[in-house]
Amino acid sequence: VSQLALAELLLLLLLLLCLLHRLHEHGLRLYRHPDGQLLSHPPAPEPLTVANRHRWSGLVRYCRQLPGVDQQLERSGVSVRYNINASFEQHTAAMAAAGLTPEVDAAGHRQGLDPSLQDPLAASSHPLAAPEWSKLTRAVLERAVELDGQETLEKNSWQNLWQYVGAVGTP
Repeated sequence: VSQLALAELLLLLLLLLCLLHRLHEHGLRLYRHPDGQLLSHPPAPEPLTVANRHRWSGLVRYCRQLPGVDQQLERSGVSVRYNINASFEQHTAAMAAAGLTPEVDAAGHRQGLDPSLQDPLAASSHPLAAPEWSKLTRAVLERAVELDGQETLEKNSWQNLWQYVGAVGTP
């Protein structure tokens, strides 16, 4: 038996012991559902959460590849946890070992993505579109027009709204 095979066997044994310890200490994993119930299966993902995760996935993937973020990726060039340079099967197995399911299917489609919610800030159910926030949101967009000299309000550009939040009320 080679040293590599022995090391892999010890690693699998350690993983099994960790899982057994977690089950002994905490029991089966339970998920809180929108109605307040604790069930053994996860609830369906919130549509705005899925849209936000889709929108920011490029930036998140870039950040995950920075030095010091994922030691496995630095050592081997592969991260099964974050699905970077890994096969779908490897990623799915790693997620299953953690009791999770992948957000993206084998074809690369995000699970639960509603194409009508590609820009989460434009959705009427977003908190910034709520009546109590609409006045502030409008003020931010008006200030954006003043600062940029662009027709931001006419474009209804929510994508760069965060740039102007600190600018409201400043000279």
